Amino acid sequence: MKYLLFIFFFTTACIYSEAAYAGQDTSKATPSNQTASEQASPKTSDDVLETTAGLLTFKDGDVLTGELISFAESSGIFYSKRFGKIQFTSDEAWFTATPSELLLAEQTNDTEKEQKVGGSVEINEISGTNSSEESALVMLRPDTWSIGGGFEYDKGKENDELKANLDLRAQWKRTKNEVKLEARSNLKLSNGDKSTDTQRFRANWKHLLPYNVFMEMNGYLERDTVNVEETIFDYMLNQIGAGLGYNFIWTENSSTKVSVLHNRLRLSFLDINNHVYTQAASLAIVNELQITKKVSISQWVHVYFWEDGSKGYDGEADFTYDFDNNLSLILRYAYRDNAFTLDDNIRNQLKLIVRYNF
Repeated sequence: MKYLLFIFFFTTACIYSEAAYAGQDTSKATPSNQTASEQASPKTSDDVLETTAGLLTFKDGDVLTGELISFAESSGIFYSKRFGKIQFTSDEAWFTATPSELLLAEQTNDTEKEQKVGGSVEINEISGTNSSEESALVMLRPDTWSIGGGFEYDKGKENDELKANLDLRAQWKRTKNEVKLEARSNLKLSNGDKSTDTQRFRANWKHLLPYNVFMEMNGYLERDTVNVEETIFDYMLNQIGAGLGYNFIWTENSSTKVSVLHNRLRLSFLDINNHVYTQAASLAIVNELQITKKVSISQWVHVYFWEDGSKGYDGEADFTYDFDNNLSLILRYAYRDNAFTLDDNIRNQLKLIVRYNF
């Protein structure tokens, strides 16, 4: 119940923040009122790799704000905060630099040439180009990846316990696709002896459809040991789900994704080669809110509707403070009740995590 109240208050905050951002100027420049001298590109391939801020305008009228990562031989890669990396050609779209970049382009105009074709500006570079192999590597490279960890020591009257957790994350954003991968490892030592050593892997893929609708697939794997009537079993949990969802974009800095999925689940006892299968429908809710440049909140929850009529809950909420572009401090609240897991350690837990972003 507390977790559902958290979701309610978070969504209310998103709607309230929409009104706060409503006064922002969202006008975008169009090529019709600009001359060729106002269109610019980075002066060298090295400058391209450092990115150039500006607008990417498509021939159908769509305009994206972001950064030009590379451009060579009439094709380039553009990064948008909302859609990630976008590969385009000069026949589909053209790039317009921001005023600060225009000044730099005018000062170095002798090293560039601009050729206007059919109402668009085609950017050509004289001093060096990026190969297609380099462009492919840029597209395959994760937009963000990070490592995080935390420790907990409990000195009791009978047992001394040390808990440690480590997690790795990677994320790719492309024109209509978003992929997230996560690997976690939790270790618990009691009086120097290992009592739990859990590994978890999550994968999520979203494909954007028209009108903010998206397809979603996710997978989950958990491996650990469980004590059943004084017997230790090595087990593995597998889950795969697929469904459709809708993205509610409240403002540029806040959104809520809601999806309905069908999940197939398997529990395998590896020592005795025994498998148990089940399936369930689930409701997934993901909230994201950027409060300031350094402070953000992200939250996800899965509500499972089991075959016996009961419900299960599995979710997390992260309050993140970014010291700079690399170092972050995260306060995480994790909640599980009747979820698809044999790990009883995560029920109602609060963690402090230090994360380094690459």
